[in-house]
Amino acid sequence: MMPIPSSQALTPKRIATIDVMRAIIMFLMLFVNDIPGVRDLPHWIGHAETEEDMLGFSDIVFPGFLFCVGMSIPLAIKSRFAKGDSVVGVMRHVLERSLALIVMGLFTLNACKTPLFLLLVALGFFLVWMKWDRGPEVLRGWPSRVLQATGVVLLVCIMLHYDATGEPFRTGWWGILGLIGWAYLASAVLYLLTRARLRYTLYAWAAVVALCVINAQGGVIAEEYFSRNVFLPFWPGGWTHPALVMSGMAASLILGRLVEKGQQSRIFPLFLAMAAVAGAFTLASHHFWIISKNLATPTWLFICLVIFFIATPCIYWLCDVRGKQRWFAIIAPAGTATLTCYVLPFFWYAIKQLLESQILPTEWNHGLIGIAASLLFSLLTIQAARLLIHYRLTLKV
Repeated sequence: MMPIPSSQALTPKRIATIDVMRAIIMFLMLFVNDIPGVRDLPHWIGHAETEEDMLGFSDIVFPGFLFCVGMSIPLAIKSRFAKGDSVVGVMRHVLERSLALIVMGLFTLNACKTPLFLLLVALGFFLVWMKWDRGPEVLRGWPSRVLQATGVVLLVCIMLHYDATGEPFRTGWWGILGLIGWAYLASAVLYLLTRARLRYTLYAWAAVVALCVINAQGGVIAEEYFSRNVFLPFWPGGWTHPALVMSGMAASLILGRLVEKGQQSRIFPLFLAMAAVAGAFTLASHHFWIISKNLATPTWLFICLVIFFIATPCIYWLCDVRGKQRWFAIIAPAGTATLTCYVLPFFWYAIKQLLESQILPTEWNHGLIGIAASLLFSLLTIQAARLLIHYRLTLKV
């Protein structure tokens, strides 16, 4: 059996950079999910079309979240081992968490067809995946089990209704949460297999990036080449998404190792060098693939890594060196109750559609005012999550 990694092999202590980066990305994800209803937006602020060779602002947010997922994996697994879990126990947790995200992704993908289903699915998520063991005292024990069972029945009934109407659940593109679940599964398993040793994790990272290039459509590898069939070409995202998660994992381990050794002065030069290498790969891969989030091209991967490798040391310097993380206090709940923040807007969107009326003034869905309204909506969602944190009513997978 694989031995439990020592704490020295893992990222040492939690650094503020990870939570702050995740909070920023979650805030931006709420924003870009809300702006599709805003008219007359600048083209660069939205998503690029599938065949459009362009990196829109919205195309940076999802990969940023995957990068942050990777940064959190070493700390999360270290925490599991610190609680006394075995490797088998941690692997079981990884599988359960991945399955939960994939299931949630499928429900959100299918529930978007009708506002009622979206509302019921959001309610089901809270009933099933609420942190009942840490929730209000009055809901612990048998009340929480009843509520959780009710949520399971609710979600099963939704699936049965789809089957009865001849519209079985579709996988499609798996939904955002589903894609995160698949990428997390591949990356967390690889991290456990490397036994949390930085050198082996970096080898695994390089291998996943290579698979991303090999499995990319219309690139340097011919379609009939055997590797296209051996290395799971059906994996959602074509290994580009796991490559983003693995990149965040590598960044987290490198950052932690330098901090542990007291070599903070090397952080900026090393990460800028990594960004320069990613930039060179961007230029090289652009000869074969366009920049496309929807196609998950290697070019999209590399250009996003340029941004993240530059952002990481900057946020580290601001938050962990200068101690300015309080500047981000207003969005801090997005870094700790991320899933809750993501699901909360489902209630708002479903209620708006069910009412079939313009709740907000039409001027709020236009141009700069619309952008400001979406930013305000994102902030309000995070404050709602802050309130739920206070009453210990948050989601956890």
